[in-house]
Amino acid sequence: MNWTSPSALIAQLHKLWERGDLLAGMVSGESLFPRRLVLKSPSSTELSEHFDAARAWIATINALPHCRIEQREFRHRVFGSNRVPDAVWIDSLDDALALLDKRRDARRFAGLLDRTRLRQPALLPWLASRPLQALALHDDWPRLLDLVDWMQAHPRPGLYLR
Repeated sequence: MNWTSPSALIAQLHKLWERGDLLAGMVSGESLFPRRLVLKSPSSTELSEHFDAARAWIATINALPHCRIEQREFRHRVFGSNRVPDAVWIDSLDDALALLDKRRDARRFAGLLDRTRLRQPALLPWLASRPLQALALHDDWPRLLDLVDWMQAHPRPGLYLR
């Protein structure tokens, strides 16, 4: 029985986070949501042969927070009519961040993004391509923006770093 577990569903979202896609969407304004996650559910045969295990699996999938679960009707001559999860959807960036427990990081990135839009909009493509790297520099970001401002104001300062 290789049905998709809740942790496997969260892992799919975690890959989007690790690639920076979730934060990059904040920069570009392009939404990845609603997004359908890959779900392997029990077949009709598996439902009849492993009914108790399937019921437990259905309960764990239905208990997932911040997800929209689409159901399909399953009719069996012995068990009657039942509903089985057929698709799992994440409807918004906020739902994805909540499921991953990354809301705080996203708020920090949003602040960093706002400061950059105001002071150095030319850096927005860099933020979109390297959002996790920018997030790691969160504490130093104001000083980095100051440095960029200074370098633009003094393109040939005659100073050499040693």
